[in-house]
Amino acid sequence: MVKKQFLIKYTAIISIILAIVLCIVALNTEYKTVKIQQEWYEDKSYFEGIYVMNEVVLKNGELNNKALKIQNGDVVKKDKVLYENIKSPIQGRVFLYIDGAENKYTLNNIKNITKEDILSLKDSKKNEGIKMVDNTLWYMCIVTNKDELKTLKKNKEMILEVNGEQYSCTIKDYFIKNENIFIVLSTQFDLVEFNLQRYFDGYIIKSRYYGYILPRESVVDYNGEKGVFIKKGEYVYFKPIKISHMDYKVCVTSDSTLKDNDEVVVNPKNLKDKQRIKR
Repeated sequence: MVKKQFLIKYTAIISIILAIVLCIVALNTEYKTVKIQQEWYEDKSYFEGIYVMNEVVLKNGELNNKALKIQNGDVVKKDKVLYENIKSPIQGRVFLYIDGAENKYTLNNIKNITKEDILSLKDSKKNEGIKMVDNTLWYMCIVTNKDELKTLKKNKEMILEVNGEQYSCTIKDYFIKNENIFIVLSTQFDLVEFNLQRYFDGYIIKSRYYGYILPRESVVDYNGEKGVFIKKGEYVYFKPIKISHMDYKVCVTSDSTLKDNDEVVVNPKNLKDKQRIKR
């Protein structure tokens, strides 16, 4: 009996000491916070691609700049004088470079393309010349990791972001090779990047979410619920949240339990609800 009472007292003393130590640690731990505001978050996947068009090569070789009547990237009407006695056979955009891949890839043979084919055009040698493309409807083929995109449907919209500009495209076809998925797209937008080279890269906008964008590490499981700790004065309070989107970087929520300018604890490890963290 005496031994049992001693163990009970000993355990109680140890518990009190541990609680004091944890309190001291908490009061001396620097918990970082971030103020939150509702905003848009875009879930993106990186891609690389090329344009695939019916190109009319009008001249392959060195150009006399004095004889040029247009500049690279100009959109001209049919029969416009471009260079010496060369006129535009169609209405469209004029390019002053030849990369050797003109009409190599078409909508009929595009499934033969590989990622290496696309990458080979990133730094391909460009020669002087004149070619034209009908710019009323652009076709392109892009490639990304197949695990980045879960569902695709033909004739559905896809948003591409290139150099900060976003373009609405239509999915014409798609196919998988090894770890990559290739997507054939059409768009009525003129991509300025095409003026410079066939290759381009950017991001697929997979989805958009509006709400509070939280650091992924700020979201924890506490008493069986996912949520965050909000700092108010010297104390922190646990707030369970409903999650709209979560990836390895961020968590997005529009839960009304959070408010603009709330201070969310970024490093909440070992925190408890209503815990004092500052003296």
